[in-house]
Amino acid sequence: AAASVDCHPCARGQFGRSENQSSCEDCSEGMYSDEESSTVCKACGEGQIAASKKAIACVACSAGQASATTILCEQCVAGQYSSQKGAPSCEVCEEGSFSAGGQDKCSSVGPGQGVTLSAEGLRVGQSPCAAGNFSVGKRDSCTACRAGEWSTAGVASCMECSAGTNCIDSTRAPEDCPSGTFSNPAKGTLACTACSSGKVQPVEAQPTCVKCAL
Repeated sequence: AAASVDCHPCARGQFGRSENQSSCEDCSEGMYSDEESSTVCKACGEGQIAASKKAIACVACSAGQASATTILCEQCVAGQYSSQKGAPSCEVCEEGSFSAGGQDKCSSVGPGQGVTLSAEGLRVGQSPCAAGNFSVGKRDSCTACRAGEWSTAGVASCMECSAGTNCIDSTRAPEDCPSGTFSNPAKGTLACTACSSGKVQPVEAQPTCVKCAL
């Protein structure tokens, strides 16, 4: 009589090449089988992995991660993010936002700050605007103060120079004009200017000179 062959179905996480499944093999990394008696293993879908052999299911990568392969989830690098589980790739932070890496969303650039760029041009952080500049926030770049204004570093707005002050350097607080001079930044005279012939100004920090008394 012919010898009998005992057939044992391959377990989940394995597959059998032959019809009677007399020999079972483990599914390789990135593959799985979720049913007994499988003849092939299935590939994990986008954003999912099977990091070890003999997997019975794939695992979705967490938010803040992505998977370009079916074997390994990787954190999003600084300047990128992924907002949902199972992302096949990370997205780039948009204008006025940044991320430090491994994030599920980008953070908004704060007031008085500008974006810090990586060598690859990714938005990886924020840094204070330099003196003479400002930002209301949610922008990549700081904006220079207009003529007749000044600012310290890291501010959301510039300040107007007062009349009677020297307003030629937007990076420093204006100083009072000495006697014999005047300034009026609102009318375009930024520097302390000597009084013209026939006019005087005996007082400091004044917007105009006055006619000499007859």
